[in-house]
Amino acid sequence: MKKTLIILVCLAGLLAAQAMNNFCSAPPFVGGKNSVVIPNVLLTQDMTGSMRFSAYYYYFTSVSDTLYDSLRTYYGYADPMARYNRVTVGGNYYFQKDLAGTYRGNRINFYFMTRIDIARKAFTGGRGLAYNDKSRLLFDSPSNHNGHGFGNYTYRGIVTTDSTERTIGIIRSVSDKDSNYVWDVGSPHFALQVFSTDAVYGRKVVCPFGTPCTTLLKYYENNTPSGGTNCGDAIFEAIHYLRYCQPHWA
Repeated sequence: MKKTLIILVCLAGLLAAQAMNNFCSAPPFVGGKNSVVIPNVLLTQDMTGSMRFSAYYYYFTSVSDTLYDSLRTYYGYADPMARYNRVTVGGNYYFQKDLAGTYRGNRINFYFMTRIDIARKAFTGGRGLAYNDKSRLLFDSPSNHNGHGFGNYTYRGIVTTDSTERTIGIIRSVSDKDSNYVWDVGSPHFALQVFSTDAVYGRKVVCPFGTPCTTLLKYYENNTPSGGTNCGDAIFEAIHYLRYCQPHWA
């Protein structure tokens, strides 16, 4: 009987949404800057060793050119639509955008981006030389893909040149719109939890609500994934945290 009532309520909500008007009300956390209650956002990040695996091909598979699909767009540090050349900075090899470049950005993303690189790119703009310096974006696992058109070189990352490569990420685009690395007044509050069987991470909320923006960015960008997967424990711990309970796991 309870299941039936839940389904009916959901259907009623869908029908009402088709005829929204000035007489309708919304929950207090809906409404952007006019919200009565600013939402809390807890990010739970996988920091297990598999996050260092390739983002785009199965780690047990011997990577070959047959896996790369030129008709697909691969998200990553490089601009998928641009060309790049090899450059040397500080004794390390990087890719840098060049109109007459040898390497396609889309191909670079396929071969060099790891899973944690993708997460960092999305949430913070990527791992730079520092949290506030994205002039170079660093691969978590510098790689040599000799035999796939990149030459016998180990590439450290990307030398960025424009806004297609330098982005501020989801966190700051939501809660640091004035780009001063301080949470905006009235913006959503972010916290960060990580999980791994490595004791360094466990299921900890490493940056609780109220943590400075810069501290959260540094943690997200500078810690190396390791250990096994304990996501069920992490979810249980996250529920405790959001309910203002004592941590379940010591």
